[in-house]
Amino acid sequence: MGSDNIKTSLPNEEEAPSQSSNTPTEDIEKIANDAYLSLKEKCLQYLDFSLETTLFKAFRFAHNLHAGQRRKSGEPYIIHPLAVAEILAEFKMDETSLIAAILHDVVEDTHVSVEEVSKEFGEPVAALVEGLTKLAKVQFRSSQEKMAENFRKMIVAMSRDIRVIIVKLADRTHNMRTLRALNLEKRQRIAEETLEIYAPLAGRLGMYKIKAELEDLCLRELKPSVYYSLIARVAQKKTERDKIIEQAREHLDSRLKEANINAKVYGRAKHFYSIYRKMSDKQIEFEDIYDLFALRVIVNTPNECYETLGIIHNIYRPVPGRFKDFIAMPKANLYQSLHTTIVAAKGELLEVQIRTAQMHHIAENGIAAHWAYKEKRKDPNNTQLNPADFEKFKWLKQIVRHQKELSDPDEFLEAVKVDLFDEEVYVFSPKGDVFELRKGSTCLDFAFAIHTDLGLKTTGAKINGRIATLRTRLHSGDVIELLVGNKVRATKDWLNFTTTTKARNKIRAWLRSEERTNSKQIGQNLLEEELSKSSSSFEKLQKIGVFQEIHRYFSVGGYEDFILQIGYGKIDAKSAVQKLLSVLQIPKVVETATSAEPQKTMQQEFQEIRTVQEALKQRQGKNRAGGEDAVRVQGMTGIVVRMARCCEPLPGQPIVGFVSRSRGVTVHAASCQWALSNDPARRVDCSWNIISSTVHNVRVRITAHDKPGILAAITKMVSSSQINIAGMECFTNPQKRAVILLKLELTDIHQLKDIHQKIEAVDGVIYVERTMG
Repeated sequence: MGSDNIKTSLPNEEEAPSQSSNTPTEDIEKIANDAYLSLKEKCLQYLDFSLETTLFKAFRFAHNLHAGQRRKSGEPYIIHPLAVAEILAEFKMDETSLIAAILHDVVEDTHVSVEEVSKEFGEPVAALVEGLTKLAKVQFRSSQEKMAENFRKMIVAMSRDIRVIIVKLADRTHNMRTLRALNLEKRQRIAEETLEIYAPLAGRLGMYKIKAELEDLCLRELKPSVYYSLIARVAQKKTERDKIIEQAREHLDSRLKEANINAKVYGRAKHFYSIYRKMSDKQIEFEDIYDLFALRVIVNTPNECYETLGIIHNIYRPVPGRFKDFIAMPKANLYQSLHTTIVAAKGELLEVQIRTAQMHHIAENGIAAHWAYKEKRKDPNNTQLNPADFEKFKWLKQIVRHQKELSDPDEFLEAVKVDLFDEEVYVFSPKGDVFELRKGSTCLDFAFAIHTDLGLKTTGAKINGRIATLRTRLHSGDVIELLVGNKVRATKDWLNFTTTTKARNKIRAWLRSEERTNSKQIGQNLLEEELSKSSSSFEKLQKIGVFQEIHRYFSVGGYEDFILQIGYGKIDAKSAVQKLLSVLQIPKVVETATSAEPQKTMQQEFQEIRTVQEALKQRQGKNRAGGEDAVRVQGMTGIVVRMARCCEPLPGQPIVGFVSRSRGVTVHAASCQWALSNDPARRVDCSWNIISSTVHNVRVRITAHDKPGILAAITKMVSSSQINIAGMECFTNPQKRAVILLKLELTDIHQLKDIHQKIEAVDGVIYVERTMG
């Protein structure tokens, strides 16, 4: 973040260090060394002493690279990464996370590369650093797009290693603590973003200590008068409330000892932002808030939690409707606790939380605590949550899915903010199945939560046996019965009252699909009509391969894009036909109604098309799927490269290479089971050559109902997608199903996924699969 290395922030999220320095070198060294010693002391309280060597190496590495850089506050820049690592040490994070925290800005703000970090500190550290490094030298259309794309990059990294986001939250926390050195406009912009994205993210991860601190710091920047007023007013009430808390604590402590329950009972104060939210949401004054302070009870076992609850309700009168059991039904972020509100001795309301020590640790530290427990596994290099853990974080899986599906930055950020909303309602189907939805969800959101097709065809609902509209909001405990029609009834109006990301995305997707389908049909009709007027035909141009090379004549991505542009009115059909006939020099032929040509068989039609395709293929001179052109092997040149037959990777897939004794480098998909189990010593880093024009042969097996026209329908679909069929085989299996084996020439994994979906949609196709080897 020096003067020549300004950060591409989210937006302008952190301080950019300056290069000027008036502090003597010996003073800078003392400040840096003191910060390092503080970090080391915290780390060695829970980590092995062997860490010290690597920790010091990372400190010196980063300190040298950041030499001369300063924060806006004037302190040496190295203080920031050391402070981030110290925050992580408070959460007892692992060695890899701590080293990555110290190095998290070196790639972005200095000349060092990810490869150099990997060489010095290993691939796991480098991967974390890369995940935390923002997109540099990229021109964005807006700060919103910049924020979305950088957050998208972090989400991708987080899906591989959850520690990325834990380090990022520590980074953001320290930046918020030291925000005062920036100007007011930047401070407020950063605070707004933190309140919208990072504080909710901390909450979703169960890191409530971080969440509370970030929210309070944001309140200080965005509403300073409210913040300082709350500090003063809470302080005024503290003495009075402390007496109430102490009386309740002593009374409860003695009763628990009588019941042989060894418990820790203490009071806690609400953080300022939660008080402000309560005043704002309920439109009440500060004096009307009675639960500024709460009582927390820590016991040994879940059974003791319920025993303690019974004792509390025997001593004090509980407030109806204020009991919540998060032990039986944990929150999505793993939070577990019993909540109840009681009337204390003098009529004051007092909230009580009851939990075990382990529940408390997870409640405070969230996924960081969960990670610490996971670090005791046999495989410390396994950086991903296992499927059972990942299932607990459904919202995280949803965000990962959004970054893949939503290309529009505004839609992506909207989806992220919705999924970070941490208040849920729990509703039931008539069969008793429980569904977790965000607070404010409607009957229509519930329908889409069950299935997309159900949502699109829903006409109404019954809530607890009573008729309700699609717009009706749901509450915890509601039993929902859907009323479903036979036709899709989605309209743009549905977007006005649905709240869940899934519902909104599916509605948008259907509306766009409908618009696209209609426009394609209009474009096709207009094109065929104009070709007919010019005494030509669509079939003739298709047979000679004109539409496969349509991008040569128009600025379009392919034939589908071409007719879409006509359908949308961006390309005039008449002008397009004239241009095509002119370029191809096809004379107008007057069709005569003489005796028709003999009907050609499908085999003859196919052979003619293959002949034209072969000629086009020879003219284009495409590369075949060889290694050297398609893949670059890091640190090696002139080496033989081949694709592994067990997984046959395609561009767009993560890849890894393995050196063979006599075969050069064999490239596998990174997820290939063979590659995962192979000797790591033979592994080399590979990447796809983005300028390569290599075409890859991909084998696809299609199983379909054996009926007339099925082969023609499939080959037509493939042809219309501008994909060449390099080979084909057909037969009938013992179950009397048609089996069609196609060898397709594809450029990348995205093209494979696209044609897979299109073939699967052909009427009569049962399933489609890629075959290997």
